[in-house]
Amino acid sequence: MAELRLPSRLLYSELLNDSRPVGRPRKRFVNQVKSVLQRCNINSPGLEKIAKDRSTWKKICEAGLIGLMLEWTNASYRRRLISHPATSRELKPTHCAKLCAPNVTY
Repeated sequence: MAELRLPSRLLYSELLNDSRPVGRPRKRFVNQVKSVLQRCNINSPGLEKIAKDRSTWKKICEAGLIGLMLEWTNASYRRRLISHPATSRELKPTHCAKLCAPNVTY
């Protein structure tokens, strides 16, 4: 590529002046919509035809959101169990049926 051509000048000026942002490119709106549809288990082929029928589209979106919320709740519950294992804060003596709170001072 010749040094005086515009693509060459743009490429090397970006590299010399550090004007390119760090990290991956920002998501566009279309990419964000596709990722949300994928997380909701909604298949992308033929969505335009399905979206024309509003009642069918509403049912598909509601089912996808319910599935997404269930998965999110289950994942947060699993994370909580890992970080805070279920421990009994009550002491149950073996000789009676009373529940006694632990007498621990901090």
